[in-house]
Amino acid sequence: DLTRCLTKPYFPDRPESDGTNDSAVAAEAWRRHLARNSSVVQDAVGGLYRNAVSCRSCGKVSVGFDPFNVVSLDLPQRSESVVDVTFVPCVPDARARWGLRPVVMGVRVDRLGRVAELRARVARALGAQDAAEVLLLELMDGRPVNELRDDDPVGRVALAGGRRRVGAYLMPLASHACVLVRLRALVRRGGPSAAGDAS
Repeated sequence: DLTRCLTKPYFPDRPESDGTNDSAVAAEAWRRHLARNSSVVQDAVGGLYRNAVSCRSCGKVSVGFDPFNVVSLDLPQRSESVVDVTFVPCVPDARARWGLRPVVMGVRVDRLGRVAELRARVARALGAQDAAEVLLLELMDGRPVNELRDDDPVGRVALAGGRRRVGAYLMPLASHACVLVRLRALVRRGGPSAAGDAS
């Protein structure tokens, strides 16, 4: 036990004020706290929180001070995540450059961002002139389940390692509608994998 207090006096009430004499009230609150909790821990990390409560009916303000010896701080976190994107070459130009087999790539995006950012980064990785030519589909166990729109949150698709993936198709914008019609038919019948059938 690190406390220096051999006896701990009882204080029936907490010192409060109307906010006009904070320094005096804080000094009394601290004196009372140390009378019961004086220790090397308090010397090193102890302090007081100022709490103010106001009544909405009468407007009265009550200010008090509460002791602490722990302060919780948010640690900075990386805001970027890696999304697994399966690129399926489905037009002659793409197949000439990438081959016939699907290519899996990890794309780093802000996990609080939107799919528009993901589409732009995929387009850049594929060397596409226009990001709008990249059709992104949500895959579940390799099967297409949904189209990803620009205003969808990136958090909707799982990060690398989950069952959900993103399928990317590079094709003229006019072809997207045909692929989406086929996608909806696949989803209705629980059809084959995106790599083999949506192309």
